[in-house]
Amino acid sequence: MNVFSPYTLEDNDKDTIIAIPFLYDRKTVTYFIQFVKYKNRIRWEDCSLWKVIKNTILERISEELYFRKENISTFEGLKRVVLKIDSDY
Repeated sequence: MNVFSPYTLEDNDKDTIIAIPFLYDRKTVTYFIQFVKYKNRIRWEDCSLWKVIKNTILERISEELYFRKENISTFEGLKRVVLKIDSDY
């Protein structure tokens, strides 16, 4: 939240992308549809987007990441592996 200057729509989108919940009873695709909607509006680097997803994903998916051999060091790589893990369930 921006306290010392006017609050912009981009600030709102940044707050919203961080607050998107990763729900147990929904498919991961639903999360990424909402995520990409806000991702396209803000100017964050892949590193920041990667961190948002890493901090938000469900524990069962996070634990499974350690057993995967795919590259998860990039935003697109992490997204691809998270979607794969979710489709396996």
